[in-house]
Amino acid sequence: MKVVDATKRFYQCGDCRNRTVTLFKIPRDECKNCRSRNWKRTGMMKGRDAYVGEQLSIRGDEELFIGGASNVNINLLVPE
Repeated sequence: MKVVDATKRFYQCGDCRNRTVTLFKIPRDECKNCRSRNWKRTGMMKGRDAYVGEQLSIRGDEELFIGGASNVNINLLVPE
């Protein structure tokens, strides 16, 4: 048994978006899904798709001066 000190790196195929993990600088193998070698660095966790709808406004509208907001919308998704 051999102990190796290494850094785990995460990559994503640029063609089919298949993910892989390697201990080398770049993956030595091709993509198991599409046989491509077009690897791009990615994070450990897969990114979530953001909801493109109303913008969450926890603090309300920005005020230029104290008491100057005309349309205050806290939008905390609480039923009225």
